[in-house]
Amino acid sequence: MKIAILPGDGIGTEIVAQAVRVLGALDLRFETETALVGGAAYDAHGHPLPEATLKLAQGADAVLFGAVGDWKYDKLERALRPEQAILKLRKDYERKAGAAFSLQEFHDRFIKAGSPPVKIVRRELMGRDGPLL
Repeated sequence: MKIAILPGDGIGTEIVAQAVRVLGALDLRFETETALVGGAAYDAHGHPLPEATLKLAQGADAVLFGAVGDWKYDKLERALRPEQAILKLRKDYERKAGAAFSLQEFHDRFIKAGSPPVKIVRRELMGRDGPLL
């Protein structure tokens, strides 16, 4: 399994680092590759989701995405703000999955697998008119 590690900014990098430690403690084999996303990517490449990061995510089996953003990016034009990275990744995944795309189905499978029954509601992930989980 290939996992794209996208640490993000600020606390996102700290949380993702701990998640990677947890993955390392599992008795499973993962191939991982890390790339910049969000404000860190904007600072380094002038865009919150560089083409190389998008291609990495598209070729991965899973993406570990950390929190992005910082007040210093608030004055950027909307298309260049760090949060646009997760929105573009979601849109890309939704376009590829087509009719099979369903966060509700993902949530239901997640719960069935024995995960804690915590519903995460994020307008950015569900879209403005998306159903609340």
